Amino acid sequence: MQRYGTIVIVGGGCYGSWYLRQLARARAAGAVVWERLAVVDRDPECRAARLLRGDDADAEPLRLDTAATEVVPGEWSDFFDAFLPGASERDAIVPSPLMPHLMYEWLLRRA
Repeated sequence: MQRYGTIVIVGGGCYGSWYLRQLARARAAGAVVWERLAVVDRDPECRAARLLRGDDADAEPLRLDTAATEVVPGEWSDFFDAFLPGASERDAIVPSPLMPHLMYEWLLRRA
């Protein structure tokens, strides 16, 4: 079993909602646990938010502890500026394959 502190999913659209469903299945199967799951997206009504509320008629309902799962509305760069300095080795980031520049931009800002 994989154990995490915080798992951050970058984006709540197509890729992020797919990752969210995969993590929910893995948790239900006893393969992974986490303390907090955060989906970061500019749109507070993104597909991942609808999945978490059970408002997506095209998808099976997710069985997640809503107290430990949240959609964090905002810009990814702002989120990483606040999150990464306090992140631990138990935390994980699930990036969209289209966003490798986010870590580079964070490092550039820190430098």
